[in-house]
Amino acid sequence: MRFLVLVAAATVVGATPVKRQQPQSNPILHFFVFGDSYSSSGFNETSPAPSISQPLGFPPLGTSPDDLLGNPLIANQTSSNGPNWVEFLTARWNTTTTLTYDFAISGASIPDGYTDQALNIYEPKYSSLYAGDYGNTSSQIPISNQSSSGSGGETLGMTWTSNTSIFASWVGINDINWCSLLFTTTPDVPFSECLPPRLDAYFNLMDNLYITGARNFFFINLPPLQRAPMVFEKGQKIIDNYAQGVALWNQNLFPAYVRNFTAQHPGSRAVVYDAHSAFSTILDHPRYYGFRDSTCYSCIGCRNVTGCFWSNNYHPVWQVHDRLSRDMVANLTAVGWPVQQPVS
Repeated sequence: MRFLVLVAAATVVGATPVKRQQPQSNPILHFFVFGDSYSSSGFNETSPAPSISQPLGFPPLGTSPDDLLGNPLIANQTSSNGPNWVEFLTARWNTTTTLTYDFAISGASIPDGYTDQALNIYEPKYSSLYAGDYGNTSSQIPISNQSSSGSGGETLGMTWTSNTSIFASWVGINDINWCSLLFTTTPDVPFSECLPPRLDAYFNLMDNLYITGARNFFFINLPPLQRAPMVFEKGQKIIDNYAQGVALWNQNLFPAYVRNFTAQHPGSRAVVYDAHSAFSTILDHPRYYGFRDSTCYSCIGCRNVTGCFWSNNYHPVWQVHDRLSRDMVANLTAVGWPVQQPVS
């Protein structure tokens, strides 16, 4: 799987299945996630804060140690008819206690929902600005160590630092939508004019995260959206238009923005996971990866359709998320994710 590493002397190891260890008192990894429906899990500013017993905060994990993602509520909160990549990384492909703050919002694009996540949810409640020390590299986050039932529990003074936190971001899918011929209200404005202002806003928000103490950044590029049923069912003109927008983002604009960001922010590390290649590999060989074909889909909330890559006409099913999360581990280790040990 191809990926772009933008960190000096990054060590990349293969992602292999691991057993999730029992929570340890130290170290604790804080995983902050921003994005759209590909990442959203239902967590929001009113949710219980992540805790050692419930590392997602909301939705709660299952009660069986062998099926931590078995709570049906998890499937009801995602676009995948099951856990998504964030939840798999937190509860399955992981060997340390990880508290995950998944701010992603369905439908988010950079100027609206994504900006709201960073400025109005993360910063007031969870950033180091909340501790009243502007530019500090650690934050005092009140985390209730409640049981899965939500009752009782001692309030712990948990801290995150630059070295014990990773900031993940997967956005741009809806920005391609709004700039595309399928949804734009200004068809004469090409992607080359529509996308750069959005990416300017995106990396202004990364500046804000850096100020609050973020140093380890995990970015995800765009999947081949032209292969989603919502797009290819509209005909070749729309297919070509989406392919053009995705290529411009992935091959030209986004890598340059990430390079400039890391060059201008001392001490920052960034890695870009190549979701485009990951999707393409599976879509090119669906049967090899256990799928019926590359085009069929069911509906979000449906449980009786199996074998499809797509949960609806624009979102992949949970089995895709599981495979992505396993593959992501190799990239994440370059920005502080614990190195995985194979199952013996």
